[in-house]
Amino acid sequence: MIIPSIDILGGRAVQLRGGRQLVLDVGDPEKLAERLSLAGEIAVVDLDAALGKGSNEEIVLSLVSKYACRVGGGIRTKE
Repeated sequence: MIIPSIDILGGRAVQLRGGRQLVLDVGDPEKLAERLSLAGEIAVVDLDAALGKGSNEEIVLSLVSKYACRVGGGIRTKE
């Protein structure tokens, strides 16, 4: 099974190499999620929260309200 993933950093869908170097900036995570949702479930990772440098909570909440998602990255509570 392949699950497409969206990594969010600074409110944008990105790909990092080695967790540091920006390789790809796709832009709007909502637009990417719409396309990827055609494949089914999406994995969403809040890199800012995982790195302890903020949060993309509003974007993540918006995505999980519209699409089937697995969420990770800096989750500290059930809420």
